[in-house]
Amino acid sequence: MTFEQLLAAGKKIITAEVTPPHGTDVAHFMETARLLAPHVHAFNITDNQRALMRMSGLACASMLQRENMDPIYQVTCRDRNVLALQSDLLGAAALGIKNVLALKGALGIFPGAVVNPGGRAMDPQIRRLEKKMKAGARFFQTQATFSVPQMAEFMGKVRPTGAKIIAGVLLVRTIKTARFLQEKVPGIFVPDDMFQMMEKASNPGEAGIEYAANLVKEYMGLCDGVHLMAIRAEEKLIEVLARAGVKKS
Repeated sequence: MTFEQLLAAGKKIITAEVTPPHGTDVAHFMETARLLAPHVHAFNITDNQRALMRMSGLACASMLQRENMDPIYQVTCRDRNVLALQSDLLGAAALGIKNVLALKGALGIFPGAVVNPGGRAMDPQIRRLEKKMKAGARFFQTQATFSVPQMAEFMGKVRPTGAKIIAGVLLVRTIKTARFLQEKVPGIFVPDDMFQMMEKASNPGEAGIEYAANLVKEYMGLCDGVHLMAIRAEEKLIEVLARAGVKKS
């Protein structure tokens, strides 16, 4: 079953983020995707992540599709005008790439969007979600959310809309990264218990894996699935899923 069919059937979804290369060598990109493929249902292909030039996400999505891996093609409106966005969508449709994150349209695509439960005010996020649903979004992947109570509150408010929510889990392996997220990334809230756990741990990397695994376990019960992210450590996501006791079904 495809990503779209699995969501429609009410299955719990596992997706993971893979980053296109800076140059033309796709060996590591494909190796990472093949490593994760037995454990996830679909792959988000990032689009010039952090405003740094990388290979076309459309090309990378096509490479995964050729190996029967289901891509979710991300498009960042920051880098393109309307004409370029339309051109890329036509290309995606011609290549048979159906899952498109953050866009709307009627090209036979399965459009999704982003929502942030960790925003300072939750109600405006719900209103934005409802607007995106009216514009055609049929699934939502959240920004990284580190608080189970925060996600539970969000899901309590969003369930009446019928939106399919895939919760974002970011693997954080150093205190430095946790502080950077808290201080420098708008809309990200890192709870005190995460800092305390990592500060007390003899191995912060292992503590980060354990924390992410607990989030996965909790979010699989609260949401329609999880979206896994790592910072240059995608192979560690397999261990996160194993510790959470979560398998692709």
